[in-house]
Amino acid sequence: MGKLSGVLEQFVLANRLAVIDTSRLNVTEGGGHAIFDIIDADGDNEISRDEFARLTRDVWGDHSPGTMDLFNRLDTDGDGTISRHEFIRAVREHFLSNDPDAPGSIFFGHI
Repeated sequence: MGKLSGVLEQFVLANRLAVIDTSRLNVTEGGGHAIFDIIDADGDNEISRDEFARLTRDVWGDHSPGTMDLFNRLDTDGDGTISRHEFIRAVREHFLSNDPDAPGSIFFGHI
């Protein structure tokens, strides 16, 4: 297990370095904005419940009612939509947070 944990540590470190490296495309900013734009089908700069449900249903094939719990966790201000700011914060959480239960870690997958 020691070898695997070393590889995992290297993977996490590489992801964190990619996020803060300003000499090339920043993964969180560029990738996060591109993913947001795809989910935001109507281009209103917010991800609605319907847009999120379409993503989880049509792309992930997830029809479970629990997916809207994730929407609620990503909607940190509770206004019923996921703003670009909230979404990018979740992307940063995925790459930088040590909390496996952070919304970004859950949405983008546990490392």
